[in-house]
Amino acid sequence: RFGFDSSAHDPAWLPDGSGLIFAAIRGQMVGVFRRRFDGGPKADSIFVGGQQISAHTVTPDGRTAVAASLERGQFDLVSVSLDGGGRLDTLAGSSYAEDFPALSPDGRWLAYVSEESGRNEVYVRSFPGFGAKIQVSQDGGSEPVWARSGRELFYKSGGLQEAGLV
Repeated sequence: RFGFDSSAHDPAWLPDGSGLIFAAIRGQMVGVFRRRFDGGPKADSIFVGGQQISAHTVTPDGRTAVAASLERGQFDLVSVSLDGGGRLDTLAGSSYAEDFPALSPDGRWLAYVSEESGRNEVYVRSFPGFGAKIQVSQDGGSEPVWARSGRELFYKSGGLQEAGLV
């Protein structure tokens, strides 16, 4: 048993497999926590703030998580420094909701979901410098996940699993 409390959700692996990051509620605050498999019984607090936040993916060097943060009534993509400094930087903060970030295994591409077309669709952009976005899904999409090779991106569409080459 890893020892999550009942409020923990949205776990993501650390790139070296040494543990997980996850979101959890502490008092009235929601935060991002890290728990290593060889660590003690408590999770490290990475970021705790007033907004709902959920880190979904970590850069290959293990220094930064990409999260969805609920602010102004919608989700935006933010980076969270894993050094424990409590710093958030906005990556995608448009008038549309952006959610479900997923970094490619080499850390060069960020897939995410945006509602800018009027429904949830999966997009890909270069990372960390946000270049032009490429719409990957064609008829709605959510929850992208990269193949280990980094050459395929899987996502949910209409309740079924879809795959597309990038």
